[in-house]
Amino acid sequence: MVFSRLPDSRTGPVLEVGVTIAGVLLMVGAGIAASPYTPSWFDPDDGPARSAGGVLTAMWVLEAVGLAMVLAGLVLTGRELRRMPAPPVTRPLPAWAVVVACAIAGAALCAVVGWFVLVGVLLSAPAIPAGLCLFWLVHAAAVTALDRRVAAAHASAFPSWLAGLVVGAAGVAAVVWWAVEMRGMLWALPVVDGAALALGLLAWRAAAGGIRPSQAGIGALGVLAAAATVIVATSGADQVGADQVGGVDSPAAPVLPPRAAVPAAPSAVPQPSPTPAPVDASVACAPEDLTWSANGWDAAMGTRAVSVVATSHAVRPCYVDGFPGITLAQGGRDLRLTTEPGSPSGPEVPEARRVGLAPGGTASFPLIWKGYGAAADEDTPQELRVTLAGGEPSTVALGTSPAPFDLVDGGTIRVGPWQPGP
Repeated sequence: MVFSRLPDSRTGPVLEVGVTIAGVLLMVGAGIAASPYTPSWFDPDDGPARSAGGVLTAMWVLEAVGLAMVLAGLVLTGRELRRMPAPPVTRPLPAWAVVVACAIAGAALCAVVGWFVLVGVLLSAPAIPAGLCLFWLVHAAAVTALDRRVAAAHASAFPSWLAGLVVGAAGVAAVVWWAVEMRGMLWALPVVDGAALALGLLAWRAAAGGIRPSQAGIGALGVLAAAATVIVATSGADQVGADQVGGVDSPAAPVLPPRAAVPAAPSAVPQPSPTPAPVDASVACAPEDLTWSANGWDAAMGTRAVSVVATSHAVRPCYVDGFPGITLAQGGRDLRLTTEPGSPSGPEVPEARRVGLAPGGTASFPLIWKGYGAAADEDTPQELRVTLAGGEPSTVALGTSPAPFDLVDGGTIRVGPWQPGP
């Protein structure tokens, strides 16, 4: 009972903050560990350095555990800070000075710490939430420290801490939105970050009764005007500089006298292959009427494509239509893939077509997928099966490569519509 009367000797929520830091470190470590199993952003055709297996799933689980630790540490920290008095502020600054200081701090943090988020994006997908979480907590710490140092004192340490979390989250959300929607103006991210923190702090102060709503509104208009002025001015300066480099400093190319025309030697101009004439068919092709092959394998920037060709051996014209069903097996086991309609030109869903095949004629449809490179099994033989409406699966000849589809469980493959010819 003696120990129950002893005062609490702790100077702050050290243990609680430690839980948050441990969660951040776990998230960062999982993101770094997932890097060798993630295809390179610069050369996605090379695939990841190592086969993924279940490693990426484990890294995502660690990311979730780390985030749970971060949130638990924040909840415990907030509970502890409610019982702690706020540090005294001897010379608090006026509201406008606090807003300006917050804007400058946000711009500086984005310019410095934002590089760590960029590294996380380039490392791996699991590193993205780790980078954003670290970005948020650094913002929160900066706003909290600023509020405690220069603003009017609160009754406890909790309000400044909560203001840091909320305003910091607003800054991170604004940066992410700008980076996604305004990808051609990433240089303006520090300005956006600083303006978002200033606006968030104004809104927080107005909601808490620290300043009048009219003052907050005037301050918000000033922040928006200043941010827009900086963005427009710097954008205009960049454009003027580009025009000067491209126009004034570039010497004019010398004008050469005209040369006498020389008759060109005749050359063979490749003619486009004619579109097959439509075939009128009233009967659907049966699986036994068709033989299957795959040709035209292509790859570019991590995206793969191949044409699946059906050749008719029926005694009369028949047709194929809709989107055929496909199954890809490897080592005797069907891969768990998501199949959806698509086209090689983009993510839009094309219209299904009916294509008639004369005896001996061909029709084809494309398959498009995002390759997993070295993460896929390149040695175990694969089998592609095509299923027409109401028919049995038919096996497609894939050529000499045992496993031409660099796909893994969980991958997505798009199936295009039928078209005449191979």
